[in-house]
Amino acid sequence: MVTFKAAIVEDQGKNKFLVEDAGQRIEVKAGPDWHHTVSLPLKQPLIFTGEVHAKDKDGQRKTDLQQTQAARTQLDLYALKKLDKQFALRLSLQNVTGAGKSDDLTESSAGVVSRLESDRADGVRSVFLALEGKW
Repeated sequence: MVTFKAAIVEDQGKNKFLVEDAGQRIEVKAGPDWHHTVSLPLKQPLIFTGEVHAKDKDGQRKTDLQQTQAARTQLDLYALKKLDKQFALRLSLQNVTGAGKSDDLTESSAGVVSRLESDRADGVRSVFLALEGKW
């Protein structure tokens, strides 16, 4: 959400207004015209609150998306001991270091963060002992 104070310099119709603050002009949409019609006074300072959506020169919505994923530092080990021609004992250790995982996602439009996601998971260690046989 963004809040700023500006004055309307032009009513563009269909609930679109051109506002100006400190020489900067911004197009403001007050919702779909089929839902309601808004009339606002020209050149009178007003306070606007809403979402910011930047568009590129082709009119497409411009959104920056940044996703980071922490390096995987999981260590797995195994050992195999032959007991004889027919049997072997296998010891497997998964995630010996107990390393967790983390993922972060940041979405912004015109420098304003619109979505922030963080996913964290603790590392789980596991041990597996197996007797393997051939017959």
